[in-house]
Amino acid sequence: MCLPPAGALPRPQKILLDENFPLDLHQQLKSLGHDVDHIIPLRIRGIPDQEIVRRMRESPCIFLTQDDDFFDQPKMGDSVVLLSRVPQRLPISERTRIWVKAIQTFFENFKDSKPRLYEIGPTGEIIPWKTIDARLD
Repeated sequence: MCLPPAGALPRPQKILLDENFPLDLHQQLKSLGHDVDHIIPLRIRGIPDQEIVRRMRESPCIFLTQDDDFFDQPKMGDSVVLLSRVPQRLPISERTRIWVKAIQTFFENFKDSKPRLYEIGPTGEIIPWKTIDARLD
């Protein structure tokens, strides 16, 4: 069993993809060995954001979304939100490649760091958000 470095907070390993991500991304992440779910195959498409947040509190995950409303949601427990800023004008295959690279970068460099809110920049860079908002605890 791998333990996080001293002082680091352990992070969830499960990935949850919001409904606006292609199912191909879900398949690619699975083929790379990630534990990943997608809102559509879970048959919960269209559920309110508050219900997703409740699920995130009960079962910590890394939630990939394009919905910046999740940065305003209170009390997500130990879950992490990755907000994609990858441009929609790019071909879906290019966006998928960027998202896969970003998830790999997150696990390699950020999975044990303290922030719970991150952006995925236009080219896949991971940008931690700094917040002192107690609602996120």
